Parts: sequence; structure tokens; C-alpha cells
Amino acid sequence: MAGGALLREPSERTERFLGRLVDKKIKVHERVKKILSDPSSSANPLHLNLLLLFQSEKSVRLVTTNFDSHFTNAARTIFPDRETAAFYAPALPLGNPLQGISYLHGSVEKSPERLVLTDSDFGRAYLTEGWARRFLQQLFPKYTILSIGSLRKATHVD
Repeated sequence: MAGGALLREPSERTERFLGRLVDKKIKVHERVKKILSDPSSSANPLHLNLLLLFQSEKSVRLVTTNFDSHFTNAARTIFPDRETAAFYAPALPLGNPLQGISYLHGSVEKSPERLVLTDSDFGRAYLTEGWARRFLQQLFPKYTILSIGSLRKATHVD
């Protein structure tokens, strides 16, 4: 600990670092939900343009690991007269056909405990409970997957 902050080890994975914070009784899930629920944050052109790839709300097949509600809000902008289906981990659609927006690692729209953030959360989602693994295993043989994203590193929490 330096200056009251818990520091991330140089080669430590983000989910492990967040898991250590939870072990120290820091309410990581609640903090992430609060930060990502910022009302001044909104969908950007990428959210809108990705949804413009689909002809209608019924043809949307988007899986995201984002926690914010920007894709849902963008869908409301692109398809204002129709509701685009949304699914939130761990309650993901395991049947066919895939339709709507699936929040693979949870959403700020739901309980913070449902966010997949820590090493323990990932273990449950992909290994012990396996609902994220099963969902993805059904997608890969049936659909062409386009993965878009960036990684940011968390370095410390005050």
C-alpha cells in the first residue's frame, strides 16, 4: 500500500486486482456501477454505427461485455418505434435464434452483484456455473463473430 491506495502489481490482471480489492472489503461492484451509471455519459458514434448495421430491431444480434446501457440507448435512437430485446447476465438466451443485445458480463441496469468484474466472477461465469461459456459455445459454430474493443488498465484505487 502506498499513500493509502491499493496498488496493482505490474503484471497483475485487472480481474485479479479487483478480486484483491473485494478481499479487502472494498465494494468494487457498487463502485463500478456508480461510475458507469454517470448520467452525463452517453452513446457515441460507434454505438450508433454498429446498430446501423442491422435493418430492424428484430435483426439485432449484438453481444457486449460493456456494462453501461449505451447500446440499449443507441438502439432506442436507431429504432425509436420498436423495443430491441436485451438480455443481462447471467440470464442470457441459450436458445436459437440469437436476437437483441446480450450483456455478457452484466449491466449497470441490474444488480451490481451480477457484474462480472473479479477473478471469482469470471470463475463462476466461465467455469463453475459456466453460463457465459455455454452461451458463447452456442454462438461460435452458428455465427460469424466480429470482435471490437479496447483494453484499459486500472492501476490503483484510492
